[in-house]
Amino acid sequence: MADSLPSNSFKRQLLFLSLVLSMILSGFTKVQARSNSKTIDFHSSASLGQLVSGRLNEAGDFFQTGIVGDACGKVTVPANVLLKLKANFYAAAHLPLLANLQDPNLIALDLSNEGHGFELNDEQSQVLGKLSNLLFLDIQMCEVGSKTMKAICGLKRLRFLDISDSNFTASDAAGLRELTQLRHLAVNHNKLNDDCFVFLESMPQLTILESMHCGLTANGIHHMKNLRKLRCLKLSNNHLGDAALKKLPEMPELEEVALNECGLTSRAIPPLMRFPKLNVLYLDGIIADRETLNNLTLLRMIYALSIGGHTPPVKLEDLAVLRRCINLRRLSVTISPKDVYKLNKLLPLVKVTPSSGPRVQPEVFESAH
Repeated sequence: MADSLPSNSFKRQLLFLSLVLSMILSGFTKVQARSNSKTIDFHSSASLGQLVSGRLNEAGDFFQTGIVGDACGKVTVPANVLLKLKANFYAAAHLPLLANLQDPNLIALDLSNEGHGFELNDEQSQVLGKLSNLLFLDIQMCEVGSKTMKAICGLKRLRFLDISDSNFTASDAAGLRELTQLRHLAVNHNKLNDDCFVFLESMPQLTILESMHCGLTANGIHHMKNLRKLRCLKLSNNHLGDAALKKLPEMPELEEVALNECGLTSRAIPPLMRFPKLNVLYLDGIIADRETLNNLTLLRMIYALSIGGHTPPVKLEDLAVLRRCINLRRLSVTISPKDVYKLNKLLPLVKVTPSSGPRVQPEVFESAH
């Protein structure tokens, strides 16, 4: 019986082997951790903003998946994740510090300040042109000068660029034709003209174009002739008129169109039949009379429709014709609150949102796809 029990010597040997194995595994884990991480030096003892991890989609948009930490000093980051710097006021005031950020995984820079922007020094802002790894740049609401725009137009790898409300002018537009790899471009609320939009002819990869309230008319639509990959087109608050819709080129992938407050009538709708995948349509401000509503039924694939922003309210009996839109599931329309229930009875498969007047930004509908 005693011979079957392990000796003290044997126990000590087992304990020693387990300690050795533990040390080996610990060392391997540390080596593996070091191989799966790296250090970025921000060359600043003060924080330049928040460093986040994420991914880019096909349209060039950056989707945040995690928070890495403050961008100051030396920061250890995962080796194989894409990073974005959400710059703060200190970074905006000391832009030359960004010149040192050449890490290949730091591909996104957000200077939008959550939609409030920064006042950027035009001389200092030229440093943005040195960030050759950038695929994503958001400078909306930042007043930038011509030198800054020239530097940005040298970032030929960019997939996403938002320069809305940035004091971007017609004289700066020519340089944009160098950004041939853009997937998502936003130039909303800038003082442009039809001739400016010639840069679009050099952007065949665009999938999203936002050009709202920027001086575009029907005479500038022909510059979109190469945008065959476009999926989303936002042209609200431009003086387009019905003629612009007839001039839209073939866009076989187009799914979403925003044409709020563009001076449209019922005659603007039939030309939209040329886009077989169109399923989200914003037409706030159009006169939603019986002819308009009848024409809307020609768009059989429409999933979400907004025709709000006008008075008097649309007549309930006129809206009944939308039952022909068999895929319609979302509708925003100016109707009397007491008629919402009745409309839900008329269109039982449709979620109805009453609109009380024009909207600066359209209600966001999800795409059917």
